[in-house]
Amino acid sequence: MITLSLLSALLVSAQDPAPAPPPVRIPIRPAALIPADPERPSIITNPRWAVRPQVTERELRMVMPALEQDISGEAAVSCRVNADGRLRDCTVIETPAGHGFGDAALSAARSGQVDVSRYTPPSESTVHFTIRFRP
Repeated sequence: MITLSLLSALLVSAQDPAPAPPPVRIPIRPAALIPADPERPSIITNPRWAVRPQVTERELRMVMPALEQDISGEAAVSCRVNADGRLRDCTVIETPAGHGFGDAALSAARSGQVDVSRYTPPSESTVHFTIRFRP
């Protein structure tokens, strides 16, 4: 008789599961309302230039052998932005490699200055841009 009571209690508990807790709702704020993380620098991919990086005769001389062979190239440049908008700590990836496109782009980047009135905090920004060289 005791076994039958335990068996029926098990059957009842298996048939009546505990109610599921209500779903947790997390409000999602639009990105514009989320404050910027001060620990993460902002990335500028479409910069507004106060002074656009200039490819001068010096940079053209660096890539002239490739251009004379009808070789086009480009350099993807990434730089930190000082508080005044000047570029520093630049790195580059050139395509194709070995024709001076990267060195010429780094040289040209020294003349660039980002319009910092548009980006905050400007001293914590990184700018990405591409310089193309065509024959």
